[in-house]
Amino acid sequence: MSKNDGKDLVEDGLYIAAFKRVSEQSAGTVRFFDTDGDGEKFVVYNNDARLASKELIGNISIRTCKYKIGNEEKVLDYAYIRRSNFETFVRDLLLVRQYRVEVFINESTTKGRIDWVPKYKASPGNLAQFDDILFNNSGTEMTVNNGVMGIRIGNVDKTKTVGVAHVNLNECEIHLLEFADNDSLTNLESVLILLSPKEAVFPVVASQAGDVNTLRKIIERNRILINEKKIGDFDDKDIDQDMKRLLQFTKGKLRNISTLPEFDKKLAVSALAGTIKYLELLSGESYQNQFRVVPFDFGLYVKMDLAACRALHLSLNNLEKNSRNNVNLQSTIDQCRTAQGHRLMAQYLRQPLVSKEKLEERYDLVQILMDDIILRQTLRDDHLRKVPDCQTFARKLYRKKCTLQDYYKSYLFLTTMDKMLEDLKTHEGEKQHVLQSWFIDPLTTLDEELSKFKELIQTTLDLEMAGKGEYVVQADFDESLLEFKNEMDSIQTEMGDLLYKVAKELGLEANKSVKLESNSQNGYFFRVTLKEEKSIRGNNKFTMIRSTKGAVGFTNSKLIQLSDSYIGYRSQYESEQRGIVADMAGVAADYYTCFEQLGRILAELDVFTSFAFCSVNSTLPYVRPKLLPKGTGRIHFEGLRHPCIESFADVNFIPNDVDFEKDKQNFYILTGPNMGGKSTFLRSVGIATLLAHVGCFVPATAAEVSIVDAILARVGASDSLDKGISTFMAEMIEASYILKTATPDSLVIIDELGRGTSTYDGFGLCWAITKYLAKNVGCYGILATHFHELTDLADEILTVANYHVAAIATDGGLTMLYKIQKGKNLIYVGFPKDVLDEAKQMSKVLEDYCQEEDTDDSEAAVKRRRDNKNAGQKVVDEFMDEIRQYCKEQVPANGTITEEAEAAFQSKFQELLREVKVKAAANPYLQHLLRQASAEADKNRVSKTCELMDTDDNEEMDIGGHTDEENWYN
Repeated sequence: MSKNDGKDLVEDGLYIAAFKRVSEQSAGTVRFFDTDGDGEKFVVYNNDARLASKELIGNISIRTCKYKIGNEEKVLDYAYIRRSNFETFVRDLLLVRQYRVEVFINESTTKGRIDWVPKYKASPGNLAQFDDILFNNSGTEMTVNNGVMGIRIGNVDKTKTVGVAHVNLNECEIHLLEFADNDSLTNLESVLILLSPKEAVFPVVASQAGDVNTLRKIIERNRILINEKKIGDFDDKDIDQDMKRLLQFTKGKLRNISTLPEFDKKLAVSALAGTIKYLELLSGESYQNQFRVVPFDFGLYVKMDLAACRALHLSLNNLEKNSRNNVNLQSTIDQCRTAQGHRLMAQYLRQPLVSKEKLEERYDLVQILMDDIILRQTLRDDHLRKVPDCQTFARKLYRKKCTLQDYYKSYLFLTTMDKMLEDLKTHEGEKQHVLQSWFIDPLTTLDEELSKFKELIQTTLDLEMAGKGEYVVQADFDESLLEFKNEMDSIQTEMGDLLYKVAKELGLEANKSVKLESNSQNGYFFRVTLKEEKSIRGNNKFTMIRSTKGAVGFTNSKLIQLSDSYIGYRSQYESEQRGIVADMAGVAADYYTCFEQLGRILAELDVFTSFAFCSVNSTLPYVRPKLLPKGTGRIHFEGLRHPCIESFADVNFIPNDVDFEKDKQNFYILTGPNMGGKSTFLRSVGIATLLAHVGCFVPATAAEVSIVDAILARVGASDSLDKGISTFMAEMIEASYILKTATPDSLVIIDELGRGTSTYDGFGLCWAITKYLAKNVGCYGILATHFHELTDLADEILTVANYHVAAIATDGGLTMLYKIQKGKNLIYVGFPKDVLDEAKQMSKVLEDYCQEEDTDDSEAAVKRRRDNKNAGQKVVDEFMDEIRQYCKEQVPANGTITEEAEAAFQSKFQELLREVKVKAAANPYLQHLLRQASAEADKNRVSKTCELMDTDDNEEMDIGGHTDEENWYN
């Protein structure tokens, strides 16, 4: 197809006809149509055009044309997008907004016809075909892992079982898991947090509609892109053959996946088959023999769900990263200098360990880097900042897609590895052996293995030209290359002479006031500062070609001629060297496993250096926690701080203490005024516990932490109105997860449970949930609440303790002290006394049961009435239980009740009611209920009398007096 000559191609009808033939577009997908097949100009239609116009404000405009389908007239919106805007838009769609992207090209060879065919596809979990657009020369790093998770739900031995296959395309790793789960799929949600996939693939099976609906809600809640497929896509009959093509196998060993225990997990293997098909991993050779099956046991990690991640401000989703409120734990702790370090940091924060031995090793490494200031600063400033993304480079190596610039960057780093090893070896502390086993030994081995790779680059690449930004093969490889090189050198000499001539003519100093520069768009040109721009203004010998804030670019006829000649020879040089570059790529591909390993080791070094840097450079230093074995039953923090808040400028953070000890005090009920620091305190405890299980030091002056198996949270008034989830529903979902997951070794933090419904319902739920966690589960916990009546739980449960945030009430208002103190406290500030008195009176009317008979408001009287109410309610519950049990035993299966059965029931009822009345003699609350029942019966009787008097037939009816027993029965 010929290039667009300027006329609007869409309006000529060809594009409309071609667009109508394209298959239906799925939701969450944006399609681009390459107009000329060279990637320079694209057209987008309808919703895609409107989205592009919104995101690329000022850069594109929407156009409209009309067409007919039969007799019906249709309107088509469309917009053209140039390459630079296309790349910006695609990065935003894939990395921020979680869209799928498809690029179509015209494959028709018939003149006057367009046949759009999808050429490139990408999704948040599979960016391979767009790597060059997303991460080459864009300033964008691959700082997150892009993975896809396949999910199958079934029954194994009559137990609901979930099979999971997670394919990480960055690390080329496959995890296969299979585990029992409940109807709420709480274990699956923990796995989603641990592995953090960008997309989920699962089959839609009519017989599993309930499970599929639950699965869909969980995935949506975790902001993961959903891909629903047919069950046939998950057929694993060819999995053995497929894995032989995808997995790495040791040379000389039989390629037999049956030896891998992970492939005994039938549901997980089925999920893997569906994921392979979705990602089209077998469609080419890009992933051939690249993957490793890595065992993953989620029992080795601390459980968390999405609510806990949000409560601890673990990280931001991609949309939140573009907002002003971008403070989170990851951005505070993550001071890594490499792309692979950023990825590993995100993984560490979502995969806290429960292994004391592994955590102690991590602490040792952080301690080394904290104590050795010179080593820490040398690693950060001299070594790590120069490290390329080795894992991305390894993937490009295998695919033979590396540019000469990629080779040069990797070579530059490898030349500094000897110095890095020397610096690591200078540390002589008592934990030097940890540094030796984690970094020095493996890096030394890799340095030796990559020595041949360095030689390959040295002998092939023109390092001198590469230092100037020109990436070419050495000229002495071929006579033609040498000839082109000599011509290019000659032209560069001429351009250098021309620079001095122009500088003299303008009265400027060459290479200072006026310089010779080049770029891909303009070739070679002269540049002067804005200050010297007047020297070329109005000079007919020069043509201005570009202007920036600080400089002006210009050229003349001679430089244009030289630049064109240079570019021509350069193009011939590149064409001639392609065969040599291809041969080099074939040899270099053998080193991809070395760079994969190098990337993993350097990522760990970067993360531990970041931990040490944060621990030292905080307002106050972080402290190494003393880890205690799981089940020890102690969490203790002194001078605990919130790492994100204390990092703010001009913030003087008030530290607090926490002291949990099993069977003594392991559940706090925290009360106090709004904005007093309750939520911050909760989060501080959760974050410090998380950091201790990640391997980082914690923001406190002293810390002892027993290993926990879960960090569970219900914090913040959140809803998801777009998904039909109210604040109350969100609270109940999160509370349900906590109740199903918590064990005696879990940490639970709850803030303001019971909102979004009536006060009494909210209080009742909050009381019941708190009591269950504190008494039945016995976990570590903190509940922040405005239900001050909850503080009464401390009288019932020995391990519950009341705390409050301190504040001072004055005539001018309330002064927050942000200090957590023992005991309960209630302060009213800023309201007139008569308003407070009225509020208290209404509260008593609603909550107390006998204000008329007992007006004593003392604490002892309130406690006495509460005890009476609890005792009376117990009697009522027992009465009702006996009635239900009697009916269950005596009522026939067919539900028919005879007169004899009714008489027997009345006799039993009177017997039980007499027992209640006897107990009521000593219980004012029961007396109060009996009086209420009698009054209600009288009210109903009068109402019924009025109804009968108004009837036309005036039927006779006995409305005589009723006994207390009848009133109770009614």
